[in-house]
Order: sequence, then C-alpha cells, then structure tokens
Amino acid sequence: MVTHFRWIERLLSTGHTELTDTWLLAYLEFLPHTGALPERQRRDIDFWRGLMAGDRRQQVPRSATRFAELFGTEVGTR
Repeated sequence: MVTHFRWIERLLSTGHTELTDTWLLAYLEFLPHTGALPERQRRDIDFWRGLMAGDRRQQVPRSATRFAELFGTEVGTR
C-alpha cells in the first residue's frame, strides 16, 4: 500500500491525472475481489479514501465516482 501510495502521489505531482485516474480505477475494481479479510479490506478502503481526500478527488473523477458506487460512500468522508 505504501509503495502504491507513493507512486500515485508521484503521478499526481507530475500532472499525470488521467493515468492516475486509470490506475486508481483498476485498483478499486480489484479491491473487492482480493479475498482479504473484512478488516484488511476496510483498512485498504480507508487508506484509499485518505489518499483521495481534498482536491485530489477532482483530479481523478472516474475513480472517485466508482469508489462511491462500490463502497456506498463518497471519497473524503468517513
């Protein structure tokens, strides 16, 4: 997760918002199918939510929308 977080941060800081949105969307599609225990999956979801807090949500609109569809909550809310 930390490596993924740093990579996403790097993509956003260099202006690669479309690529970032594509990778985050792929990750979100994968997350429900990991077979992880519920508490691990919840931590991953919370981590992702924290990653996308604030202005970042506008930079990755497709994955922010999909997050809400999959997990019934908007990014940036707890």
